[in-house]
Amino acid sequence: MGSLRGEGLSVSLRSLLWLSLWLGSACKTAAPTNTPEPAATPAPAAGTGGGPAASRGAAGDGGSGDAAAVPSLTIRVRSSPDGNDGRPLYVLVRAVSLKDFVEDGYKEVADLVVEPDETVLAKLVVFSGTERSVTLDQPDAKTVGVYCMFTEASGSSWKRLFEAPTSIEVIAGRDRILDGDDDQAIVVPEQPSDTAEDDAPRDSSFDWFWTYAD
Repeated sequence: MGSLRGEGLSVSLRSLLWLSLWLGSACKTAAPTNTPEPAATPAPAAGTGGGPAASRGAAGDGGSGDAAAVPSLTIRVRSSPDGNDGRPLYVLVRAVSLKDFVEDGYKEVADLVVEPDETVLAKLVVFSGTERSVTLDQPDAKTVGVYCMFTEASGSSWKRLFEAPTSIEVIAGRDRILDGDDDQAIVVPEQPSDTAEDDAPRDSSFDWFWTYAD
């Protein structure tokens, strides 16, 4: 009897041990293997609140967050009905000093219509009785020159210099720039011609320039 009780106890202990191992394995299987990460919070858009950009916007411009507007320069050229004697008129806008403006000759500026250099800010072609305009970023130069390439211009009536302009309006007549009420224009005395060639009428036609029209 004692032997049987010992064997029965041994079987009971083995059963309990097996049951304990089985329950432990089942618990491990049922437990989640990965812990889900918390959802990411989207960052606030720049200038819409909650970030440094928004703080700067609120301090700088009432909270709008918009970048400061870049200063601009608008040039408007209006040709009279008989402007350039009915021919298309080429107009150059240049960043130029007073000294260079005074020394600029017609031929040298005409060459820039074909091959602009770094001083040329804009090039326009204006027809008689019409108007053209262009808006540019404000140039660093303090003075801006406007050159109207009249085919029969003489002296320096074909060019005009403006000091620190915010806008420019030029009226082109038959053979010269007409006087206006623009207080930004610098009055440059009429320059005497050095040679008879300077006083001669310009090329009767700028047709060869049409290849380079903008």
